[in-house]
Amino acid sequence: MTVHLKTAQHNTPEPQPADRRSPKRDRRHHAIKRPARNREQGEGQPSTSNSSPTFATSNSATQLDGYPIPRRPTRRRPRLVRFFSDFTIEKAFTLISLVGSIALIILCTLDLTTSWPWMRASPLFDWFYLAIGIALFCLTINVFLDQS
Repeated sequence: MTVHLKTAQHNTPEPQPADRRSPKRDRRHHAIKRPARNREQGEGQPSTSNSSPTFATSNSATQLDGYPIPRRPTRRRPRLVRFFSDFTIEKAFTLISLVGSIALIILCTLDLTTSWPWMRASPLFDWFYLAIGIALFCLTINVFLDQS
């Protein structure tokens, strides 16, 4: 009498060969597929045949034919008001450099054109400080716009 022992067979899959695709191909973006909606008659976009808008029958006063009514745009405060609203030491330095640059530009331009106040002692000095005044004015305006 022979006894046959049944051996347990495992249903494990055999290893698959390595996929040789590049990692970039695995990162492809796929479009999101949305289920199609069945539109009843009268649903969807409002018709353009009506020349005058009609209000929705709901109690909501903010909708017009299913679309929200745009809110009234709010006015922004003027830039100078925003600049002086919370005054800090940085803004004080900005104003001092703005006044200094304007003074340099005015004094050097006056000396080059009318020989006053330095009687054209050094035109090179005047041109050099005029360029510095213009550069300081441009930088100060840029800082002023950032701070307001």
